[in-house]
Amino acid sequence: PPAPLARVLRFSAHDIPVEVRRSWRPIAVAAALLFIPAAITIAAVVHEPALAERLLPEGMLARAEEGMRRANTGGEYLPGDQAGPVLAGLITTNNVQVTFVAFAGGIAFGIGTVLALVFNGVAAVGAGVGLYITRGIEGQILGFVAAHGVLELAAIAIAGGGGLLLGTALLLPGDRTRREALVANGLRALHLIGCSTLFLLVAGVIEGNVSPARLPNEVKYGVAVLTAVAMVAYLWPREAARVTTPPAP
Repeated sequence: PPAPLARVLRFSAHDIPVEVRRSWRPIAVAAALLFIPAAITIAAVVHEPALAERLLPEGMLARAEEGMRRANTGGEYLPGDQAGPVLAGLITTNNVQVTFVAFAGGIAFGIGTVLALVFNGVAAVGAGVGLYITRGIEGQILGFVAAHGVLELAAIAIAGGGGLLLGTALLLPGDRTRREALVANGLRALHLIGCSTLFLLVAGVIEGNVSPARLPNEVKYGVAVLTAVAMVAYLWPREAARVTTPPAP
């Protein structure tokens, strides 16, 4: 049956943050699977620049070369004619696909989730940042990523945590049957993918309109700080109103 608006609002404003806090352990593991390979890849590419050619598609390599040519003129990560609502829609669609792959991969005993997180950490984050560092234009990619990156990367880690919940239910059901464990953890995981979807919708708008805009990097870093503060405020526990019971006569 259709859910009343009050229930939808409670799910978004209360149930989702509660579950994200409850599931901090699988989310932390997912974040480690994403960021540790990314950091290792950045170091590896900086040490051996030729490695980038084996990890990145031709389009990314060409973009870096073009970025070097435009660096002296203050060019942004993307040409101005690539910005706008259409780009926002395309980027949001791509990010939702990546996030849902990380989430749905949990049904394969968590293997799909692990592979998706590690792959994106290596190819989508680490190799690209490492490439731009070797070209001396890291400010371009960092300035582009900063504004939307907080929400986007958080969304992937949270969805990955949901995928790990599914995998854990199949691998370690405890005293429950695998079906019972999958149903219970699946309900929890749906809250996490709901949170990821909310974050990606906002990140996609920022990535399509603010990130490629001709703004100083300091402004984009400021947007990153604001989104981080907003995310923490959204997920922060809210103390329930205390009900005062009058003393018994």
